[in-house]
Amino acid sequence: MEKKRCKFCGIDFIPDIYHPNTICCGNKECKKIQGRIAYQKWYEDNGKKIREKWKKENADRVKKIRKENYEANKERELFRNSEWRRSNKEKMRKYCKKYNKTLKGKINRSRKSARRRSLLKLTKCTLTAKEWNDILKKYKYRCYYCKCRLNNNNPPTQDHVIPLSKGGEHTKENIVSSCGICNSKKGSKML
Repeated sequence: MEKKRCKFCGIDFIPDIYHPNTICCGNKECKKIQGRIAYQKWYEDNGKKIREKWKKENADRVKKIRKENYEANKERELFRNSEWRRSNKEKMRKYCKKYNKTLKGKINRSRKSARRRSLLKLTKCTLTAKEWNDILKKYKYRCYYCKCRLNNNNPPTQDHVIPLSKGGEHTKENIVSSCGICNSKKGSKML
């Protein structure tokens, strides 16, 4: 049998008759390296399937671990999610459009609008169209928060300084002009 050169250490060796195609000389260190490489190749081929199978079998555990991790790193996760959304606006737009067509999306939308309508019914609502126009003029058709120009491409929204959910009223004293982005960012926070 002819000599071969070990792929790992470079030493010439004669393979045994049972393993003529071997690439390793049989040295302990070479066998470790060969084993590691073989495992990495096997894991590349089979690892994803095994992980997916384990996730299916342990769905409750995975959910619990993810929830614990999210709670422990909430600020980082929220920042990472907002950064992803900011850099993938088109994907988010498609996802939201698709989600809003589903039954769950329709139910969520109707629940939000019903909640908002009920909050408006329970609060003092005296804002008129003239008062809203006065508010826009007062802030010179600019966003109260970021001072960007409000127009047809960036329409003004009514932002409650004290949110309705926190007991605020729908009156001219409690409303400022805001762009949609700032209004969404503020949400139900009090500034």
